[in-house]
Amino acid sequence: MNRPTLATALMAATALCLSFAAPAYAEGKADRARAAIAEAQTKIDTAESLGTSTAQPGRTAEANAALARAKENLAAGHKPEAIADAIHASALADAALGQMQKTANEHSEAMKMQAQAQAAETARAQMTVDAAHMQTDMANDRANRAENAAAVSASDAAFSRNAAMAAQAEAQKQPMQMQTTVSTEQQTERVIAHPAPAARATRHVTRHRRVVHHRRVVHHHTARGKVTTTTTVTHTGM
Repeated sequence: MNRPTLATALMAATALCLSFAAPAYAEGKADRARAAIAEAQTKIDTAESLGTSTAQPGRTAEANAALARAKENLAAGHKPEAIADAIHASALADAALGQMQKTANEHSEAMKMQAQAQAAETARAQMTVDAAHMQTDMANDRANRAENAAAVSASDAAFSRNAAMAAQAEAQKQPMQMQTTVSTEQQTERVIAHPAPAARATRHVTRHRRVVHHRRVVHHHTARGKVTTTTTVTHTGM
């Protein structure tokens, strides 16, 4: 029950009590006692309807006990005691309502503070989640960049490998030449001079001719894989 409802109920109970009390002072103590008892009864009924039997069971029970004593005193002709008991019952009903309102306000304030604490905790948790998402996104970005770099490196390696294979294939298509040079030396043509006149000494002249043979062997690879050998021999005389 919120505050406007309790205040409205108290105002209604007070107005009702005043309506009974106005003529009571003019009619004597018995009528005043009956008016006080009616007022107490109205306040107790209002308090119980608002939940004081559960929220403030002790004070509600005391109010009902005081009201019962007021009725007994009035029936016994003890008018002043009846009036006092009825007033006490009304006061206990008011106290029960006030305490219930205070407890309700404290509970409402506690619930408000709890809701604020939960909201703050939720905000902190959301910040933590957002930070974790940001770290995940950064890690994914680094992984993507590393993957792209690896792909570029693999592409460069494949390009270099293909270029090397193409160069090797082109080199195999070109004719391969092999040159072999064979050099031989031999001594030939020994010339012996005829005897000179008696006055001259005999002289032997030996001439050596150096012949160097150069042979060049060239191997040609044809398109069908055949090998043609060409030998070139060069004679050099001395």
